[in-house]
Amino acid sequence: MMFSFHISRSLKVCWFDSRVGAQPVGETDFEFSHKEAIFAFNWLGKTGVDLFTGSEDGFIKWWDIRNISKPVR
Repeated sequence: MMFSFHISRSLKVCWFDSRVGAQPVGETDFEFSHKEAIFAFNWLGKTGVDLFTGSEDGFIKWWDIRNISKPVR
């Protein structure tokens, strides 16, 4: 299984699963996305579902890819 992340121009975080195809499997809702450029992300491999992003907007967001539309915290 291979996952990759794409930070789109709309500042949404999208994730892809190569087994499914070229379309995103999940993406953040614009309302909950970062408001400035995202400069860091960290996949927490221990759980396999947690993703953290950091942005120039001053926020670090915690996402669960099973429901990536809005952050966990």
